Amino acid sequence: AVSQIRSIVSNSQDGSNTDGFRFFVNSNGSSDRKVWLETGNGGQTNSVTTIANAITTQQWEHVAVLVDRTNGAATVMVDGAIATTDNTIRNDFSTASSLEIGRMKTNNVFDGMLDEVVIASTLRSVEWIQTAYKNQRAPMDFYTVAPEQAHP
Repeated sequence: AVSQIRSIVSNSQDGSNTDGFRFFVNSNGSSDRKVWLETGNGGQTNSVTTIANAITTQQWEHVAVLVDRTNGAATVMVDGAIATTDNTIRNDFSTASSLEIGRMKTNNVFDGMLDEVVIASTLRSVEWIQTAYKNQRAPMDFYTVAPEQAHP
């Protein structure tokens, strides 16, 4: 059977107990379209997931995850809004493995287009993600340019 997990970005293989992280859209055996972040340390795994139908297929969506490793917390955002927050992710997952964009190391290829993947070494705020979403979704509505002024 073909997996219906669509990986956005990961640094590990699929499977719940691998060491690393996996950020993906799940439709495994269904069409639930939940957005997941899984973190594992090689023996245990924890995850945070949105409700079903968090994203729509065949249209542009903005998904983000804010990971606070120090406190073991993660917030998943969809289209500039907080979709879910969880304070039980693993904070001892590996970041030493190579990064995979659009797939996990062995499979689970993203079936669609990824416009941009940003990974920051500092924790961004919810407001930062909301601003990024608004600027990318409708840049002309995001800011106003005043008419040119003549210098006396």
